[in-house]
Amino acid sequence: MIKFSRFSVLFLGLCNLVLLLASWVMMVYAYQRLPDRIPFWLNLAGQPVYKFQKSLMIFLYPLAQTVFCLIFWLVGRLAINTKGKTTGLNSSGIRVPAPVSENYKRYLKKEVLFLVLIFLNLIFIHLERSLIWLAHGLAAGVNKVYFFSLIVILLLMIPYYRLRLKIAGGQGNWQGK
Repeated sequence: MIKFSRFSVLFLGLCNLVLLLASWVMMVYAYQRLPDRIPFWLNLAGQPVYKFQKSLMIFLYPLAQTVFCLIFWLVGRLAINTKGKTTGLNSSGIRVPAPVSENYKRYLKKEVLFLVLIFLNLIFIHLERSLIWLAHGLAAGVNKVYFFSLIVILLLMIPYYRLRLKIAGGQGNWQGK
């Protein structure tokens, strides 16, 4: 089971790198083809979008995405290395299902961290794609349903993590070396 967890963590990490690379490639490829006047931000409230002279400032989006992902990954790594409660008693002294091993918790935290980063990357890519399409007049802006769906899924990662821990705790102690 630990091999599967390692594989899933490696696979999710690779997916994040591919999404980050795709964002940079998309912006570099699109920059040469952008019109002379481009929007630099999108307005979700439906107000008019102001266009400015084309410049390298458009690369702030993939740069911010890269920095944001690095910071989030570093903070996540710190959270992964913290240890939680490992006793079989809750705060009121009532016996609860067997605790989950620290190895399992660590791999689960890594999986959730990479899943969150995937959805953050998808949000940034959607914003960048929307800017490119808006500059060419192909779309009116952000697809709000898709954008807010990504945010909702991102927020669901917390209960997802807790549910996986609860399920693992109910199945007994997971032993991995």
